[in-house]
Order: sequence, then structure tokens, then C-alpha cells
Amino acid sequence: MLPYYGVNTTYQFCFIRTLFILCLGISSGSLHASDNYSIAPVDSNETGSVIREIMVQTQYSPTSYVFLGKTPNSSSHRYSLGMVFSNRMRLFNTDFLYSVRWHPYLSYHYSKRDQGGRLDTVHGWAFDPLGLVKYKSLNKSTYLETAFYGGFAYVSSHFPTDKGRRLNFTFEGQVSLKQVLDSKYILSLGTSYHHISNAQTGKENPGIDSLYLIAKISYLFTQ
Repeated sequence: MLPYYGVNTTYQFCFIRTLFILCLGISSGSLHASDNYSIAPVDSNETGSVIREIMVQTQYSPTSYVFLGKTPNSSSHRYSLGMVFSNRMRLFNTDFLYSVRWHPYLSYHYSKRDQGGRLDTVHGWAFDPLGLVKYKSLNKSTYLETAFYGGFAYVSSHFPTDKGRRLNFTFEGQVSLKQVLDSKYILSLGTSYHHISNAQTGKENPGIDSLYLIAKISYLFTQ
């Protein structure tokens, strides 16, 4: 079990309700995904088709590291839901997905450096307009996903210190193992390096570098 830091009951309710709605939509087939759809774009010669993903995920980092950021020893735990829009493309004779991701934070727990490491919670949203995703098929129903995202996040209070900013910029590299539960429903387990900072636009720019463990449930469909 991942550590629990006393998530506000409103966020717990939203998270549970989102899971219920997601499962209900999958079971009813209301999104009418193609029965023969494969999650691996490299398995298809089609180009230009849009792949959409509805996701619910949790991410946990036991500590932070000083790399691009300046905040050490800050654990964090994030709950988020969102949408990913992807388009097949070829780059250097290799098939990729160009992806745009929008994922509101139901809650984001982190250790506040300027208050002695006290756990604090914010909520908000993140938008990543720059995403590049690559799949590798391991067998008929299991895939390895490598993804890179860049964008920004806006949260409910100054972050990650009182002299930081609400608007911050992010970069994330992910590696995930994706298991197809049926033609539409995907379970992902993986890890990521995540950087968030205000790019010197605040009074302080502490930044946080985290190595996250990720668990995600997705519903995929094409357009």
C-alpha cells in the first residue's frame, strides 16, 4: 500500500466517483471503441488517426533529489485524472505518438521545505502540450511504453515554498509496463522522473525532482 497522508474527504469522494464513472463507461460501451483496436501504434500503418485516453492515476515518491531542482528529501504523493490526445507520427523513420495531456490534480501531497518538512497539500491542474510516446510490444497483450512530457501546472497555493509560485513548469520522463485487460481497458505500472519549478519567475525557485512509482487505469479509444 502507498502511504496515506490524510487526503481531504472531498478529494477522496471525487477520486472514488471518477473510478466509478470510468468503470461504468467501460462496461456500457458508451464510447464505442473499435473491437480490434490495438494500443500499440507501431502495430498499425494508419497515420493521422487520433487516440484518446481517459486516465486515473496515483504517483508516489519517497523522497526528492537535487538535480534540476533545489529541494532535497521531499516526499510526495499525487492523485490525478485526465485526458490524453495522441496522434500517430513518424520521426527519423520510427513510429511515435505525439501526445497532449491534461490532468487535474485531485490532491498533491508534498514536504514543505520552508516549514521544516511539514506535509502540505495543494490541488490544481497540469497541461502538457509537448509529449512524445513510444510503444514496444512484449507479447499480444503487454507493452512497454516510454514517454516524455513537457508543460506547466497551476496549483491552489504558492508551491513548493511560500515564496514560490502557483504557476510552475514541468518535465517528465516515464517508463511503464501496460497490460491490456480487454480491447479498451489498460492497467499501467511504472516509474518516472518528474521535475517541477517556476523557472526563476518567483521570489524563490526551489523546484522538486522526484522519482515516482506510478499506477494508472486507462480507457483508450480512437477517433
